[in-house]
Amino acid sequence: MIRIEKRKNNVTETYDILFYQDNKIFRISYEGNLDIYWLIKGSKYDYIDDIYGYYEFFITKENYPIYAAFQDLYQKIINAQLFDRNIMDNCKSFKEYEKEIKRVEEWQKEELKTDVYKDLVSSNVITWLSDDAILDDDDLREKIFV
Repeated sequence: MIRIEKRKNNVTETYDILFYQDNKIFRISYEGNLDIYWLIKGSKYDYIDDIYGYYEFFITKENYPIYAAFQDLYQKIINAQLFDRNIMDNCKSFKEYEKEIKRVEEWQKEELKTDVYKDLVSSNVITWLSDDAILDDDDLREKIFV
């Protein structure tokens, strides 16, 4: 079973979301540089002594609320659905809404063709690479499978 904790990060004045499973921690943090970080490490919160460890963190249907949230995120990334379909709030008329939906759908089709997207998604596998990582180092890639 996965245990979840929301912990205040006193350095960035934001919150870290920690998922605990056995002797591993999956940490999602929003840092001061406006980036979101995902980190899987051993059981120590500070991670300093464990910076180059390799860990896998499995979120299964046994933890369905967490699984469903990540499944939804996975599907949105695979399909390049980066915009909320509930954009009606920003439209003044139904015609304007239809026009905006069409614009977003066209953008999504084009996004699927870009090199950036192809580097991120291949054969329904999302490969996330840190901005700080060496491009050829597979060990530094975070892979998400469903």
